[in-house]
Amino acid sequence: MPRPSPIGRRPRSPARGQIARSATIPAPVGGINAVDAATAMPAGDAFDLVNMVGGRAGLTSRLGFAEWCIGMGGNPVRSVLSFAGSTSGNDRLFACTSTDIYDCTTSSATPTSGHTFGVTDADAGFGVFTSYVTSAGHFGFYADESNGLLRYDESTDAWTVVTETSGAGHQITGVDPADLAFVTSWKNRLMFVEKGTGNLWYLPVGQIAGAVSVVRLGNRFQHGGTLVGAWSATIDGGTGVDDFLVAISSAGDVLVYQGTDPATAGAFELVGSWFVGAVPKGRRVATDFGGDLLILSMLGIVPLSRLRTGTVGPDVYTTRKIQSLFNSYATSRRGLYGWALCQSPEDNALLVNMPLVGNAYEQFAMSLSTQGWARFREVPALSMVVWGGSLYFGTYDGRLCKMTGDLDDVKIDGAETYDEIDWSGLTAFSDIGRAGRKQLQTIRPLMWTQGARPGYDVAARYDFDTTAIPVSPPDPVLTGTAAWDVAIWDASVWPGEDVPCGDIRGATGEGTYAAIAFRGRSNAKATLMGFQVSWTDGGMY
Repeated sequence: MPRPSPIGRRPRSPARGQIARSATIPAPVGGINAVDAATAMPAGDAFDLVNMVGGRAGLTSRLGFAEWCIGMGGNPVRSVLSFAGSTSGNDRLFACTSTDIYDCTTSSATPTSGHTFGVTDADAGFGVFTSYVTSAGHFGFYADESNGLLRYDESTDAWTVVTETSGAGHQITGVDPADLAFVTSWKNRLMFVEKGTGNLWYLPVGQIAGAVSVVRLGNRFQHGGTLVGAWSATIDGGTGVDDFLVAISSAGDVLVYQGTDPATAGAFELVGSWFVGAVPKGRRVATDFGGDLLILSMLGIVPLSRLRTGTVGPDVYTTRKIQSLFNSYATSRRGLYGWALCQSPEDNALLVNMPLVGNAYEQFAMSLSTQGWARFREVPALSMVVWGGSLYFGTYDGRLCKMTGDLDDVKIDGAETYDEIDWSGLTAFSDIGRAGRKQLQTIRPLMWTQGARPGYDVAARYDFDTTAIPVSPPDPVLTGTAAWDVAIWDASVWPGEDVPCGDIRGATGEGTYAAIAFRGRSNAKATLMGFQVSWTDGGMY
């Protein structure tokens, strides 16, 4: 009986029924596919994918995170606010709990409170923030359900509660600011949503105070509900690029307005109306995205540009490939705070943050390179924002953390209690190009690492057995990374370089369709490019 051939070569004299064959299975950069039939799933898709993002050459382990600020009373950080000042020295990062707004611009174990809320209930601190620049200076405006409207003034580095008065302090009249739960700017106007209504209030152009006017949108909501918020979206409406105003109701009606002045007939008109499904709790249900506006509903994520091309259907949702999975999460978590859309610049991914249920911290993550979806786990995020090109998130236990490095939960005091990043997945099943039963003999992951070799396990799965690898993989292994004054130039491997790794592992079992389950643990950036497999095959039965 002939010996099995090396991977990638066929034996010279194969015996019937014992032919050793080989192939390369690509890393599933197409991400999770929860809609196609298992027998028709593309080879580059996955049944499951955790803590990896599609990008250059394959799948890369996600960023880790480190504590940025602690010492905020242990209360959940419900909102994170990013303020861009007139100079970089005036930029600010704020964290909101149910009791205070903390200045977290500098990493600290004892951040200071810049404002104490008047109301500290279940809704306090779950707010919306926008920056606004006028000839009078740089300002920030914050609003939540319980505390109404607040203003941050760069010149004084202080917060003020906005009240309904025409007296000193740059206040507003016409509506009680305590009832305003959302703030945005559109065409150099500040706009506000009055909670529990369909009313959109606005100030004159370039003003932070004065008498407000109202646009009543509730009669336009065909499916009922109240106004959640309004966003500016840059669209080519056929007569050139313009900034449109997009209003979203709690029931899922999306109204698009074009114009300049809501108070002038003919200068503000409805140019589009669609239904996308009810939105989740909170008011962080849309975000700018590469010149588009992404809308988060309980049916999935819809780009405004896709709505405007025709009838709403399954294909307009960016989440189409994970639709059934997304819907299952949405059904169980719709009524909880924590839903948000946010980009993770350094992971080059779009994140859908989801509320915590049980002990499972999870986000959906879409690679901006491949549009493939994965699940991020063990990132304890309740709120998120991008500041200074990095993603910061507030936690349920009262910390503000920064996505950075290749380790999880790095402590602010430098204590060595961090966690390595655990990643896993299951490729699509296929017949590997040949019909009939087969038995995988070996699996060799094709990987790069930028430091210690990841610990990993791989296993063959057959005929749609989607069982994950249950046991945690071994610890990463140091590879003798080069050190200055010790390493040999032009010979040693320096940190940050992509170093190939991956050993041949044995496989067991047999079946007609095969897939690769994998699980790894790393403390340095790891990239999975695919798998080399060898197998023997037999007849069809």
